[in-house]
Amino acid sequence: RRAPSRRAKSSRSNGSYLPRTALAAEESHLDRLATFLDMGGYAAFVWPALALTAAVLVGLLWASLRQVNAAEAELAKLEAMRPRRGDRRMNEDGHEA
Repeated sequence: RRAPSRRAKSSRSNGSYLPRTALAAEESHLDRLATFLDMGGYAAFVWPALALTAAVLVGLLWASLRQVNAAEAELAKLEAMRPRRGDRRMNEDGHEA
């Protein structure tokens, strides 16, 4: 007794055959992706929550980077005002201050 054929006729017009396992695998990947994106029926709540969370995190990153840049600029300004070691300040009459 012969085993049933593992080939299923594809929907191509030329009549070529694709292995049934390849068709099933392709369909199952798409089904799994659709199931994932559907989030068990809660996609209307999950995806906007994910987008809002990502937006908040990007906003926090942007604010943090602005604050770091401002602090670095302030530090550079303060360091420029501070005399370096070995620098000697002289007063108007030419003596060390």
